[in-house]
Amino acid sequence: MKRGIMFNIPNARGKFLYEILHDLDIWHYIWQVDPVESYKEIEIGETLFPSSSEDHILTSKELSEIISEGENQYLIFVDLKGYRKKEEVRDIRSYEDYLESECQFVLIIVDTTEVYVFAKQPELNEQLFKIAKRNGYKDIKYLTDENAPTIRFE
Repeated sequence: MKRGIMFNIPNARGKFLYEILHDLDIWHYIWQVDPVESYKEIEIGETLFPSSSEDHILTSKELSEIISEGENQYLIFVDLKGYRKKEEVRDIRSYEDYLESECQFVLIIVDTTEVYVFAKQPELNEQLFKIAKRNGYKDIKYLTDENAPTIRFE
């Protein structure tokens, strides 16, 4: 079973979140954002995601505005989770938690280059594979029960 997709983006400033997400049908979700280490290009130290938002929740419009602003971003760690309703948001620490939750979409970037995406709609995983290829990302592969048996979301 395909759990999700994994690929590597360049270790550089760019508009990678926009490149990955803008063509997907995910703009009706409420987004839980862990504002770990993602920065605006203008000045490292100015965080990409607001840390003052209530429970780190953004609307799709707010997320879209953040990732499509004119400046490049430097992404060290990113943790985005998409839900249909704000009331469904909960703490998810593992793939099993994700499966049991109402969370529909997860995007995690680790160490600037490793991107992990999980979508409960199988067609989104297929579309993400094509997006990663089109953008020239490296080491693209589906995550399956065999090659990713234990996945932590923290």
